[in-house]
Amino acid sequence: MISDLKNPEQIEKVISNINAAVTNMRLYSTKHPKINRYLEDAYGELYRLFLDKSLTTIMLIDTESDGC
Repeated sequence: MISDLKNPEQIEKVISNINAAVTNMRLYSTKHPKINRYLEDAYGELYRLFLDKSLTTIMLIDTESDGC
């Protein structure tokens, strides 16, 4: 849980970088250097965040619900 993190700002950086990469993918080619930079930054933050964890669970939430 985010409340278990030593530094919650790290997860905010990860989300911000992933969001920036997705946004830029809509504007530029997927080979554009900006996209790669944001993804590399997000990967680096995730790596540092989970470096001292023995087990990590990532949950994907489906935002395209059928109303159920």
